[in-house]
Amino acid sequence: TIAKDQASATHLPTARARSGEVLQRAMFGVTSAATAAVAGPASAAWLFSYNKENFANDTGMRFGKFMMARGNANAQVAQYREDIAGITGMTISKMDSWQGVTTLFLAVGAALSCAGRIGMHGCAPPGWFCGLFSGSIFMSIMFNGTALWFAMHASLRAQCAATSLLTRQVRLPIPSMGQLDQARVFASAFEKQPARDMFRVPFMRHPNEAPDMPNYEEETKGKKSK
Repeated sequence: TIAKDQASATHLPTARARSGEVLQRAMFGVTSAATAAVAGPASAAWLFSYNKENFANDTGMRFGKFMMARGNANAQVAQYREDIAGITGMTISKMDSWQGVTTLFLAVGAALSCAGRIGMHGCAPPGWFCGLFSGSIFMSIMFNGTALWFAMHASLRAQCAATSLLTRQVRLPIPSMGQLDQARVFASAFEKQPARDMFRVPFMRHPNEAPDMPNYEEETKGKKSK
C-alpha cells in the first residue's frame, strides 16, 4: 500500500500537467477561432471601404482629366479662331480703307470731267490735248471703279470666309451631354465591380495597372519609317 501510495503521488503532478496543457490548447484554439471570426469580417469591411474610396478617387480624377483635356482643346481652338479673325480682319480693314480712297478718286475724276474740265472757264487748249485729258480722266474712273468693286468683293469675301470657318470648320469642341454621361461615373457603379476588385489587398498585383507607354524616340522612328 505504501508503494502504491508513492506511485500514485508521483503520477498525480504529471496528470495535472497534461490536463493543464490540454486546457491551454483548447483555450488557444477557442481564442484563435474567435480572433479569426472577428478579424475576418473586419478585414473584409476595411478592404471594401478602402477599394470604394479608391474607386471614388479614380472616378473623380478621370472626370477631371476629361474636363482638363476639353479645356485645353477649347483654349487651343480659341487661338485658331483668333488667328482667323486676325487674318480676315486685316484684309477687311485694308479693303475698307481702299474703298474710301477709290471713292475719293472717283469724286475727283467726276469733278475734273464735268465742272472742272479744261477749256470751260478759260481759253480752250487744242483738241488733241483735250482728248488726251478727257481720255485719261475716263480711264482713271474706269480703273477706280474696278478697284472699288474688287475692294468691296474682297471685303465681303473675307467676311464670308471668316464666318464659314468659324461656324463650320473651327468650332469649339464643347462636350455634348452624351460625352459628359460617358465621362462621369455614378457611385453605384462600384457595386457592379468584380469581387476581386472590391476586396483587393493593397500593394498586390491588379489587372488595371498603368500600361507601358511607348518611348517617344521609338514612336517618332516608327512614324518616320512609315
